[in-house]
Amino acid sequence: MNNLMLTLILALTSAVYAAAPQRVTYQGTLRKAGAIYTGTVPMEFKVTNADGSVTYWTSGSTVVYVSAGLFRYPLGTPNEAQFAAIPWATVSPYVRVTVDGAALP
Repeated sequence: MNNLMLTLILALTSAVYAAAPQRVTYQGTLRKAGAIYTGTVPMEFKVTNADGSVTYWTSGSTVVYVSAGLFRYPLGTPNEAQFAAIPWATVSPYVRVTVDGAALP
């Protein structure tokens, strides 16, 4: 009975970890003119292929709060269905970030 229960727990745990992510937290630092920035800033986040020619998901333009240069954003919101449809097993995703309309290198 204990072996069956352990096997069931391991199978359920594996299934949970094998599922595609529903959201991924992206964290970064932001400086403006070399100085640590605090305030709000318009940003856009995209999950793309390596050269950026295919966009799998986009946040659209969103305002992000930056505190002492640090920010975080939950990739996958909004447009949850678009994010869930990313074929994670067959792509090498890249995150592209635009700040104040300027794409980061």
